[in-house]
Amino acid sequence: MNDIIEFTSGLFTSKNSDIFNSKEFLSAIVGAIIGAFGSGIVTFVMQLYTNRQAKELRLEERHAVKSALAHTLLYKLVRICSGASAIYNHLNKSIEISKKKDPSTQPWQAVPKLANTPIPVTVSVEELGIIYELNDNEMSTSLIMIDEVFSRLITLSETINSLKEDVSRIVKILPGSGGEFSISVPLERRGEFDKTIFELDGVIQSALEDSGVVFRELSKIIQKVQPILKEKYGIEYVYRMTDETKKAI
Repeated sequence: MNDIIEFTSGLFTSKNSDIFNSKEFLSAIVGAIIGAFGSGIVTFVMQLYTNRQAKELRLEERHAVKSALAHTLLYKLVRICSGASAIYNHLNKSIEISKKKDPSTQPWQAVPKLANTPIPVTVSVEELGIIYELNDNEMSTSLIMIDEVFSRLITLSETINSLKEDVSRIVKILPGSGGEFSISVPLERRGEFDKTIFELDGVIQSALEDSGVVFRELSKIIQKVQPILKEKYGIEYVYRMTDETKKAI
C-alpha cells in the first residue's frame, strides 16, 4: 500500500512537472485543439453545403411541380376556351345564316342540334394557385369558377339538343317544292309546342351569351398569361387566336 501511495504522489513532484512544461507536450495539446477545431470547421462547412444542396433540391422539386401545374392549367384553359368558342360559333353562325335568308326566322328554327358537345373540364385549386401568385385580382376573379361556368354552358348545350328532339317529336314535317319543307303542329299539341319553343329560344339565347363571354374573356387571359408562364416555367405551348376569334373579341 505504501508503494502505491509513493508512486501516485510521485507523479506530481517537481521532477515530473517538467513533462507538462515541455515543448512536446504543449505541441501535442495545441495540435489536438487545432485538430479538433479544424475538424469542427470542416464538419460545419460540410453541413452548410449539405443543407444548401437540400434546399436547392427542394426548390427544384417545387419549381417542377409548379411547372407541371402551369402546363396543365394552360391546357385546360385552352380546352375551355375552344369548347366555348365552338358553341358560340355554332349558335351565332346558324342564326346569322338563317336571318339572311329570312329575317323573321326564330332561334329555335335556325339552330340545329350540336353534333358534339364539349367534355367538362375541372380546374383544381392548385392549378388556379399559379394564377393567384401573379397578383392579378381581375384575372383571378375571372377564373375562380371558370370550370363551373363551362359545365353550365355544356348543360345548356345538352338542353338545346334535348328540346330540339322534343320539337321534332311534336311537329310533322311536310315536304314542299324545290327541296323546301314546312312544319305542321297538331292542334292538340299546340300548347306543348309553344311552351317548348319558348323555352328553347331562351336556352339558345343564354348559351349564346354565356359562350360569348367565356371564350372572349379566356382568349384575353390566355394571351396575357402565356408570356408570363413561358418566362417563369419555360412553357412553349402557344395558343393562337383565329381571325374569327380576334374579330369576335
